[in-house]
Amino acid sequence: MYGTLVKVLNQRSLAVRVNTKWRTQLALTETQKPEWRALCKPPLTRRGGDLQWRILHGAIAVNGFLSHINPNISAECPFCDHRETVFHCFSECDRLSVLFQLLNQIFSLLGETFSQTIFILGFRYQKRRKAKCQLLNFFIGQAKLAIYVSRRNKIGGSLDCDLQTIFTRMVKARIKTDFNFYRATNNIEEFKSTWCLNDGLCLVEEEELVFGGLLN
Repeated sequence: MYGTLVKVLNQRSLAVRVNTKWRTQLALTETQKPEWRALCKPPLTRRGGDLQWRILHGAIAVNGFLSHINPNISAECPFCDHRETVFHCFSECDRLSVLFQLLNQIFSLLGETFSQTIFILGFRYQKRRKAKCQLLNFFIGQAKLAIYVSRRNKIGGSLDCDLQTIFTRMVKARIKTDFNFYRATNNIEEFKSTWCLNDGLCLVEEEELVFGGLLN
């Protein structure tokens, strides 16, 4: 009863609630919205799905926010002298350009075009092309996780904060895991159909995994 009453009293405000903090930033149309369903499907991990939800809602403790709480914390990005907002952290910082170039190449291998909007909202899931959708959203999720991890490492004083290195390492780890599974089950052809995209990411030679130029 209480829950129903709250919904009725707040119906108007709920109806106009912005579904993502990025709507103005990306100049989204009314029909464009986050691909919530696609952002948590395998091979994405729960950790990656949770991070993407937080990014869309602006629920990331970046320095621009923390500096309001603690004056001793600088509002600057750990990698440049710009104010660190969630928008800067995940779409505007100059350090992201190399990662976005790599994602553009990966998308091209699958016959798709990469964009900032797709990166933030997710690649639209369609059942008839399930494998492609899940794979592209996997790369998007790993890229965001690499941004988050590299930032955390930089703040913690670790030298392991190169964005492209962290991204490729995470992707290669997943590919290796899948390869070992499919080889053990004598199903290498299915592995090839999933990961060997024109041999751009990897290929299989004499039942051994060899990574392509994009991941080396």
